[in-house]
Formats: sequence, structure tokens, C-alpha cells
Amino acid sequence: MLWSVVVKYAARHLPAEMMSFIGISTSLVVVTLVAMRGPSWPWHPAIFLSMLGGILGAVSSLALYAALRTGPVSVVIPTAELYIGLSAVAGWMLLAEPINVRRGLGIVCSLIAVVLLVGKK
Repeated sequence: MLWSVVVKYAARHLPAEMMSFIGISTSLVVVTLVAMRGPSWPWHPAIFLSMLGGILGAVSSLALYAALRTGPVSVVIPTAELYIGLSAVAGWMLLAEPINVRRGLGIVCSLIAVVLLVGKK
């Protein structure tokens, strides 16, 4: 919750590209410090998938900050958080991960919540 308020305030004053650069650069420093404490990393072809994940994360970061600049945090953040339910559905469809009744209800409830928050008054 605090994160969404902080970035919404920053989005009022900074362009999305600048916010993404600063946020990703700061994250890189933190992750680098943590990674330096661990074991060495073996080579694996999945490294390319990790790189693709980084590219997609950067694009989503730009989109989120651009949306926060123009939209209310009460609409942008719940809509952006739909990725949780959508990721569960993608995991079910592409990776054969199970979705039990409780998870299915959670996905449906998150969709209903976004519709109620974003819908017209």
C-alpha cells in the first residue's frame, strides 16, 4: 500500500521513463548486493528467459508509471494487480499448474473488485 502512494506522488512530478530508470536502477543495486552474498551462478539457457522477463518487467514498469501519472491510484493499482490472477490462469494454461476452487474464487473476486472500482458511478 505504501508503495502505491509513494509512486503516485512521484508520478505527479516525474515522467514515466525517469521513474522507471530510477526504480530499476535502485532495484539493481539492492539485488546486486544480495546476489554478491550468494554462491556463483551456473550457466543455463533459461538465463535468456530471465532476460526476457527483465525486458517485460521494464515495459510494464513504464506502463504502470504512465498510468499513475494520468489516472487515480484507486483505479490504476487494482487494475495493475490483476496480473496476479492472470498469472495464475496462464500458469494453469501453459504450465499445467492447478487452480483449485479457492484460487478460482480468488481470481473471480479480484476481477469483480476491479470492475467495481473502475466502473462508472
